[in-house]
Amino acid sequence: MKRLFTLILIAFFTITLSAQTPLDTAKNFTVKDLEGNIHELFEILDEGNMVLINFYTTTCGGCQTYAPEINQSYLDYGCNEENVFFLGVNFGASNSQLAQFNEDFGIEFPAASGYDGGGDKVINSWQIASYPTVVLVSPDHSIIKQYIWPPSNDTINSYLEANGGIWNPCYPVGLEETTAQLSNRIKSVYPNPAVEHVRIDYEISTRQNIMIEIFDIIGNRVAIRNKGVMGAGRHLENIQIDELAKGSYFINLRADGQVIDASKLIVQ
Repeated sequence: MKRLFTLILIAFFTITLSAQTPLDTAKNFTVKDLEGNIHELFEILDEGNMVLINFYTTTCGGCQTYAPEINQSYLDYGCNEENVFFLGVNFGASNSQLAQFNEDFGIEFPAASGYDGGGDKVINSWQIASYPTVVLVSPDHSIIKQYIWPPSNDTINSYLEANGGIWNPCYPVGLEETTAQLSNRIKSVYPNPAVEHVRIDYEISTRQNIMIEIFDIIGNRVAIRNKGVMGAGRHLENIQIDELAKGSYFINLRADGQVIDASKLIVQ
């Protein structure tokens, strides 16, 4: 009997982890985001887009932990300008509560609150069982993945890549070069996500005047470190970031005034 009970528990948790909505085909819905824009799911899908939906609350720990990572995937895949559309659907919050959450945890893609934006109705219709539940929907209205877990940047990106998502990072004003033109001089950014400080490991091939900059997503330079003339080789730079707000940033590495590499940074 004890063994049977254990097997039942294992089966229950396996099912719970594999699907947080019983749907395998999307139900249409219409929500209003915090900017007042109306989003109809089937209209977005019928334009040939995949839709990644983040069902979340403002109070759950996982929602707070993974918000910057989900937003990073939004940046990686074109800020809703390519073939992946990111949409947040909240449960239980007003517009003002959701706006504060999004500011605190770095969500920049469209999001609808539970009370004011219609999110509660959608979540009840989709029978969402836990938060955050991140769902990926195909243009043919079938649900590709009922529960992306963990909803980290790497996990989400792997599903998008496997299903034909177009990777096209949204770089802010101030990053003059695209990733294709950069020279892979930044070897690592650690930790990332970061809280109080970040260590940048970079390499230069000749003696150059080095500057490290951090930009927010709209292109404002929020931190700068002038290193002066540095010799060829590997270098480590620790930068305090405890005064930066939570969210997504970009690191610029300049040599003799020119951008030679750039990297993403998430601040939690």
